[in-house]
Amino acid sequence: MRFLFIAALITIPLAGQADTARKATLTITGNSTCNHGGRIDVQTSTDVIPLTLPPVDGPVQGKGKYSVSGTLGPYTLSGPSASSGHVRDDSDLVLTYGQWNYNGEWMNSSAPFVPTQGQPVVIPLDPGAETVVSFTNAGPPEAPCTGQMVYKIDFTRETQVWQVSLPGHVRLVYHNRYEQVDPATGVYSPLNYTHGFTFRYKMAAEVTLEKRKGSWQYKSGTVTQAQVAPEYEQAPPLYQVTGQSCARCNKVAALKGTAIGGTSDGKTLTLNWPDIRPAATVYSKFAMKCAPGPSFSSCQNKIKYGTSFSDDEGYFLWRAGEQVLPLQDGPHAFKDGKPTNTSTLEIVHNYNLMRVK
Repeated sequence: MRFLFIAALITIPLAGQADTARKATLTITGNSTCNHGGRIDVQTSTDVIPLTLPPVDGPVQGKGKYSVSGTLGPYTLSGPSASSGHVRDDSDLVLTYGQWNYNGEWMNSSAPFVPTQGQPVVIPLDPGAETVVSFTNAGPPEAPCTGQMVYKIDFTRETQVWQVSLPGHVRLVYHNRYEQVDPATGVYSPLNYTHGFTFRYKMAAEVTLEKRKGSWQYKSGTVTQAQVAPEYEQAPPLYQVTGQSCARCNKVAALKGTAIGGTSDGKTLTLNWPDIRPAATVYSKFAMKCAPGPSFSSCQNKIKYGTSFSDDEGYFLWRAGEQVLPLQDGPHAFKDGKPTNTSTLEIVHNYNLMRVK
């Protein structure tokens, strides 16, 4: 049996303000085997104690009910119980006191698994967290016990859940100027040619924020949509497209269902999108009539054997991971890029946030 001695009940004020305190349940379960001079007693116990947790730091106490049963007899006991300690930095529940009441008397055990000031039991302050205290040949020499006690804390932290959608694109096209030759007249004239890719994205995530130490913090996130599709454009259509491929587009798609990190201060949100850089390739053949002259043979080869053009995109996810989003329902757009004489870069992120819990 549990070995007890009489002690007075220590009264500690409840901590925390009524509007910010959190209800919790401390459950202590025990399993042990005790040797009473060759007679074996297998003992199991359960102790359930309601608690009120302060928002960040402060003392904690509660009264509950215990029950214990043993095989030597057999026997069952039950009655009121008490436990106390304090919350440390909203990170740990530190138990420093535990009692059972038997036949109207409060009895505090000297067993090594019972929390005291000098031998506290520390439970991480996370919903469902447990601390296991094991012991061997504990108690009086005439009835040593071996087993374990499991201390478990159950409570609910305040959370927010946000759905974040991120459609957008990166358009990168190049401006070239050629001297075209009229095959009939041999007259040269300038030809402005623009071509390149637009990488279109559809990304989304669901994010959970959690209140810790009195403030909102990023807890977890999951990517719920991940797509990218490169589109080739050219003007005028000098080349006939015969095929297209995309390297690392599949890596973007594979993000769906994976975890995504982030940061939040309760007012803003930043998501740690991974820096994946898709590369698109288009296969084509020259669609115009070749003009006579030094480049005629090369032009003919472009028609006969075809050619290819490749480009990668290293802006969208990298930039998305740097953008600070106000935690407000609605759209939050970011645009960047400008045309030059040789190219046009356009980067568009159309974030939309919606709180769902």
